[in-house]
Formats: sequence, structure tokens, C-alpha cells
Amino acid sequence: MQVSVKKAAELSGVSRTTFYKYLNEGKISKGMDGTIDVAEIARVFGGLHAEGVNSYNEQLKKEQDLHADILPQVAELELEAKEQEIITLRRELADSRERERQHLARESFYQTQLTNLTETLKLIEAPKPIVQPTAEPVESEQATPVVEPIKPRSFIKRFFG
Repeated sequence: MQVSVKKAAELSGVSRTTFYKYLNEGKISKGMDGTIDVAEIARVFGGLHAEGVNSYNEQLKKEQDLHADILPQVAELELEAKEQEIITLRRELADSRERERQHLARESFYQTQLTNLTETLKLIEAPKPIVQPTAEPVESEQATPVVEPIKPRSFIKRFFG
């Protein structure tokens, strides 16, 4: 466990100036963040000073009590945040499903339109029979038309006659 220089001096039972002297002489090493490991204090001083340990234990207990009081509140806030996230994700999922449904409806509509237009083009391009009057006299008033098949015209003749 890492402690500050002040707390390390209390745990070792020496003054802070003496502790700094040990640090400067290299008898005690400290971490990159400036804290000292409790095991390092025990190594150099042969154990921990009882007064320092008691005050350290008291402070640790106070911190644990504080965390115990705050922990349910933190858990409740985290739970509320997760519930809000779930609500947001469900709303986004519903919106996504609605967009997908609209997309499928549009696709179906366009597919129907495409099929109808294809059928219309087939009807337009189909050859039409030409009805020509006959020169023979007809016994009845109405003459029956003679249907002759149309020869397909080339691409250029379709446009330029």
C-alpha cells in the first residue's frame, strides 16, 4: 500500500525531516508519484510504529466508512444511468425498425411500378395489325378487315420513318 511522506514518517516513528534525510541518502526509495510503500518502511525501520499504525488504521476505517456511505448512492446513480441508456437504445431500435419497414414498403412500391412499366413497354413495342380496305364489293354493309402482319422496322426507321 502506498502512503505519503508525512504518513510514512508517522508510521516509521521518526520526524519528517529525518525521513527526508533517509530519502535523500537513498536508504528509502519512493515511487514515481512520490509515495512510499509500507513494505519499504517496514524494511528500513524493522516494523511500523504503533502510534502511526493506529492513526493510519483509524484514517483507513474513516475512509472505508465514507466509501460505505457513498457506495449505495453511486450504485443508484449508475443504475439510473444504465436505465436511461436502455431506454435510449430501445427508442433507437424502434426508430430503426420503423425506417426499415418504410424502406421495405417503398421498395415494394417501386418494384410494382417497375413491373407495370415493363408490361407497358411490352405493349407499346408489340406489332400492331394494319387494317386495309379491300377493293372487292361486299355483300353486306360492313366489310371484314383483312389483317396483315407488320414487318418489324429497323431501329433507324423507327425514328426517321
